[in-house]
Amino acid sequence: MPRLSAGNFVYVPLGLEWDRPKPGDLLFDAEDFSKKAKQTRKRAVRARYSRASILLSVAAVEATTNDTLAVLAELLGEACPSECENLEPWVWFRRISYRALQRLVERPASLTRRKLPYVFRLLRRISIETEDYLESLQKRLNWAIMFRNRITHMSYLNQPNLHRSVLNPAQLLHLSQASLDSAREYISLVGGTFEEVNLPVPTIVDSHRPDWWREDDWE
Repeated sequence: MPRLSAGNFVYVPLGLEWDRPKPGDLLFDAEDFSKKAKQTRKRAVRARYSRASILLSVAAVEATTNDTLAVLAELLGEACPSECENLEPWVWFRRISYRALQRLVERPASLTRRKLPYVFRLLRRISIETEDYLESLQKRLNWAIMFRNRITHMSYLNQPNLHRSVLNPAQLLHLSQASLDSAREYISLVGGTFEEVNLPVPTIVDSHRPDWWREDDWE
């Protein structure tokens, strides 16, 4: 339902699990593992931390993507009040098929082939960023997801000769930082862009952790 705030209608999503871990929590953990990978002198440990950072960075991207789709589906699933049809956020999402979006939310779908491209189409609709920047960011995210898949999916592990190796600790360290940077950019872009059109997405980048979490020696 819409809420009147400072003279403007602001959409407030309902039914979200606000107490669950946010993409920012995953990003915090990815950054923590990336720092530990840089600090350790043990090659095996560096590779282990780098892999963890890549997995968590991509998990943060996937969580942000799913949350964005869910929030938009909730908006479009409700009847738009007649006095709000020309106001934000409704005015930005006209002619978007709710059924197609609902299927994307409720059924398993590829992150790189369906979900992420859908969010980037939304960003191209409402973001002030240039096409070159959005295209570059999407490519970098696809690259991070591809290496995540090579780390975790059996289709890659069973045919190592067909794919570029990601077992070198130096390569993994570089990939972990690149994945982290791209994930951070994406989460900030999505959060800021949708906030501007009064459709907040739970993409909290800054997370608070207890002191013991920072000090614990994971090695």
